[in-house]
Amino acid sequence: MKKITLLVLIFSSSTSFSQSIETITEKISNKICECIKDDLKSYSEIKPEFNRCYDKEFNFIEVSI
Repeated sequence: MKKITLLVLIFSSSTSFSQSIETITEKISNKICECIKDDLKSYSEIKPEFNRCYDKEFNFIEVSI
């Protein structure tokens, strides 16, 4: 009985944790997409713009923690 209870607790906590990670990932991706300029003229501008926004959002997270 103790093993079953332990397994249920482990499963429920891991499910909750993975949902939390999904939510955080979705929020960060949305923020990065919102940050990227709409007026990119060429494919080569995407990577530097993505890197700029990625850095900006992750620096914001570090400051918020």
